[in-house]
Amino acid sequence: MLDRLIISTAKKMNNNLKKIAIVGASTVLGATAALSLSIPAQAGSLKGLAQNFNVFVFEDMNAYNTDAHGRVAVGRNATLTNFGTASQLPANGAGDTLVVGGELNYSGGQVFVGDVVVGGNVVSSPSIPNGTLKSGNPINFTEAAQFYKNYSAQLGGIATNSTAQNNFGTLNLNGTSSDLNVFELDASIFDSANGLNINFAEDSTVLVNVTGNLFDLKNGFQMNLNGNPNGAGANRVLFNFVEATQLNSTGLSWQGSVLAPLAQYNEFSNGHINGQMIAKSITGSGEYHMVAPNNGGTPVVFDGNLPDPEAVPEPLTVLGSGMALGFGAFFKRQQSKKHKNAKQ
Repeated sequence: MLDRLIISTAKKMNNNLKKIAIVGASTVLGATAALSLSIPAQAGSLKGLAQNFNVFVFEDMNAYNTDAHGRVAVGRNATLTNFGTASQLPANGAGDTLVVGGELNYSGGQVFVGDVVVGGNVVSSPSIPNGTLKSGNPINFTEAAQFYKNYSAQLGGIATNSTAQNNFGTLNLNGTSSDLNVFELDASIFDSANGLNINFAEDSTVLVNVTGNLFDLKNGFQMNLNGNPNGAGANRVLFNFVEATQLNSTGLSWQGSVLAPLAQYNEFSNGHINGQMIAKSITGSGEYHMVAPNNGGTPVVFDGNLPDPEAVPEPLTVLGSGMALGFGAFFKRQQSKKHKNAKQ
């Protein structure tokens, strides 16, 4: 009888806490829906909100004398000088192409298509010939940052199945799978390298997990895919910086998308990325490409095949279970004491 009462009480407590969690989640979702992001259907296969963005930064972005082919999202303050946004997107149904959670200081350049949404002050606004300036916070960047930290760690835990060799300064990565090729490199190996070439089957996906804290590349580093430096196949490649908190590169052309959720990209200059960029913050004059201009305009939005994100338990559900079990144990001890006292 006592055990059944304990179990029943524990279940009721857990169910009540679950209800609280559901109500809380519904409230958050309702608030998000009120300021919902205006974007068309999914553009690529990258998981999470960044799948529709060329650049997705959780904190600050300072870019100058450059452009982004696609959408740009900045969690805090955006300082954009002589910068072009969404230069390669069609005007029809472009939706929100620049989203800034904090302050926007945009001098020179323009947002070619779509709307601009700003959560903080607008110090200076760009020319928006095919859209409007709106106020709001349609993206929860804190949640997005946590999502990509979790996902980066998950991808970093996948076992390698392909080979990597350093041949006189050129890092040769040879994919052996027709599905997912996984490599792991320490960031320090790039210090003595002058190039990287990845060989892989045309329809396969490449995941390069980079470990170590600091990634620093200067002029002269050449990145190729199947011997091609112009972006062919870049839509199937993801560089995942699992631990790096600092990134620097000058004159580097990324051939593939970059996931660096912990990293301040302190210098991204005189280079470009054929793919999508996700980082904590970014500074520099690097270009962001959604199509490879030197390869006939081939799309380079990531559309490889990666594992789905693993589910993370709801904090309140875990708390509810713990409290229910704890209360059950406490209740059982109290009943035991009563029985002992009654016998005395």
